[in-house]
Amino acid sequence: MVHAANLADGFLLLEDLGNTPLQHLFNDDATTQAYHTQALTLIAALQNRAGPDALPRL
Repeated sequence: MVHAANLADGFLLLEDLGNTPLQHLFNDDATTQAYHTQALTLIAALQNRAGPDALPRL
């Protein structure tokens, strides 16, 4: 779901938490660790897509 958009500045405020409660996925330590590792990898990739100088000053 798109909550807000500012395409001129390249921002979207999104929410898509899906239909699966997370507590149903985190049923053992190995699965929980795998999801956390995947999430941290994705966050790092998103943060490294543009340097701070490429972002607009707000």
